[in-house]
Amino acid sequence: MISSISILSYVLWALFAIVFIWLFLVMLRGRKHSVTPACPRCLYCVTGTTGNTCPECGNDLAASGIYLHGRRRIGRLYRFIIVMIFVWLLMPFYASSTQNFWAQTAIDVFGVDEELGGHHRLEYRFYPDKSRFSGMFVVYPDPLTISPSAVGDPIPAWTPPQPVRLRLVEKGGVHREYLITSASEDHSIWQAQRVATLSRNTNNTFKPGPPTEGSRDAISDIVLKRIQQDDEAQFADDRGFQLAGAITEHMTGIMMGWEPAFEGPPTFVVDHGFSDVRMLADHENAITTVPVPRVGSYWPMMASWSLLWLIILVITLLPGTRTDPWNPDDHPASS
Repeated sequence: MISSISILSYVLWALFAIVFIWLFLVMLRGRKHSVTPACPRCLYCVTGTTGNTCPECGNDLAASGIYLHGRRRIGRLYRFIIVMIFVWLLMPFYASSTQNFWAQTAIDVFGVDEELGGHHRLEYRFYPDKSRFSGMFVVYPDPLTISPSAVGDPIPAWTPPQPVRLRLVEKGGVHREYLITSASEDHSIWQAQRVATLSRNTNNTFKPGPPTEGSRDAISDIVLKRIQQDDEAQFADDRGFQLAGAITEHMTGIMMGWEPAFEGPPTFVVDHGFSDVRMLADHENAITTVPVPRVGSYWPMMASWSLLWLIILVITLLPGTRTDPWNPDDHPASS
């Protein structure tokens, strides 16, 4: 069933198309005059006029000529402005309706490159008596790095290293989120930093602070140290706190290729002695290769759009000027 909003949009676009076609014809043929022959400046009927001066406005008819036909073209400047307005208004519609075509064209003509894509995600819920946290969420790449695919569908496209995002959920509902990122070109130094949460939970509290840095072999310690800076409470015996550092280090290793990705339900928490805190584990693994056009689809789209309107602009500007160059000898007063 088509919604009333969709029907209204179709009606508006139909009206817009009618107005565009009407203006285009007016620009080509000109506006019709009620009287001819007429003065090109004031459109006064000069039938029966003696001399070469318009009796209404004083225009020199011998120099300007007169309108012997019933149409008067719009000036070139106004034609140019009208065309540019339509170029601006129609561009979003053209882009949205042809993006898939130009994406496929870019692939067919220029080929594609394969880029590593996908994401790896783990979510845990803790036993109430084992941690002050009720749950934990770890994902890479960072959700903020998601970009559209070649055909416009949202696909996480990324190239390591990407930030690993860690979210800790306290029992009171407060969320804490951290980004773990590479801090050196050789990826030997990493850092953890508190960031604003993606969630719109009103109970969120954000405590910004400088990043905590450390070596690649101490990512777990970096994360735990950064979390500890946000709270004076002691986390030494908190199993959720310990798991946060361990699982973040493990996820970073998977993302960087230092460790193999999970091929099935994760056994990490059991293998590393954290089974006493696991209440629920939701696992998602979708590491794939994503075909990306070597040349962005927007380039052929913009080229075609520019060529189309260049042709329209030439067609609308070439027909005569505001006054038709009639020979002064054709003026009735010259006979």
